[in-house]
Amino acid sequence: LKPEKPIGVSHMAFCYASLGQLLYVYQQAKAWGYTPLDQAVNHGNSTAFYYKDPDGNRVETMMDNYTPLETKDYKRY
Repeated sequence: LKPEKPIGVSHMAFCYASLGQLLYVYQQAKAWGYTPLDQAVNHGNSTAFYYKDPDGNRVETMMDNYTPLETKDYKRY
């Protein structure tokens, strides 16, 4: 397992095109015995689930809540 504050990769993120795809991956992960570390996390411009893989790496599955242009406008405020 990784030490608490390792040097190297922080986490891996996989971005999905829709809420349907994100929920499908959530259901598959649950069927394989993986549960998210938290509830779904809404970052404003994205929604994500976080997991730990068997080696202790943090894995993020996420989707953008806005189009790229809308995200750019969102981050301006």
